[in-house]
Amino acid sequence: MLTFYAYTVLGIDADSFALKGGDVFYKQAENVINLSQQSGYLGWNKIDGNGSRFELNENLLSPVYVEYRNAMYQYHREGLDIMYTSSEAGKSTIANAILRLKKIYDTRPDAFILRVFTDAKADEIVTIFSEGPTFDVTSLKDVLLKISPYNNSKWKNIKN
Repeated sequence: MLTFYAYTVLGIDADSFALKGGDVFYKQAENVINLSQQSGYLGWNKIDGNGSRFELNENLLSPVYVEYRNAMYQYHREGLDIMYTSSEAGKSTIANAILRLKKIYDTRPDAFILRVFTDAKADEIVTIFSEGPTFDVTSLKDVLLKISPYNNSKWKNIKN
């Protein structure tokens, strides 16, 4: 199990440095899934449902969710990495990356990958858009509320 998560984390990290940079790691994680399916433990098979390791890996490798991976590159490499030199430009890029996720929501509102993103990034997003130079966050908050309504109490803390 740890091997799966190690490859997945390495893939997520590699995706933040290059578009689709995590492919090799996600495919290694997929190999771990294929080997683990015989174990009988939950989370390794497609039939194990929403939120399984199988589903996470499938989402990360699927062309259906390529927009997610592109948005993550934009969020990290083109957004967070320039926050130090220009917080305004960084905020704008990060907001645009998050707005891209609406395309996924519009076609697959129950996409597990959106939940993974908001679970991991909710506090960071609130901090980014609540500090520093003001930024119009109206459309950003609308998208965040749409893709992650269970974080509504956090999204309310984002200030213009």
